[in-house]
Amino acid sequence: MRRVVYLGRHLMLKSKYLDKLGNGRFTTIRLGIIRPKYREVFIHSGGMVVAKRA
Repeated sequence: MRRVVYLGRHLMLKSKYLDKLGNGRFTTIRLGIIRPKYREVFIHSGGMVVAKRA
């Protein structure tokens, strides 16, 4: 049985990974099922919101 992990509303991302996120080359492998707790999720980098998923 897979473990369910809930994603918070805000994700922090280091600025050195920001260009990889925009290019679509940013990949993370996680064990389990990741589900958002909230309808909107914000990605922050350098003190600014750089992406929003609604």
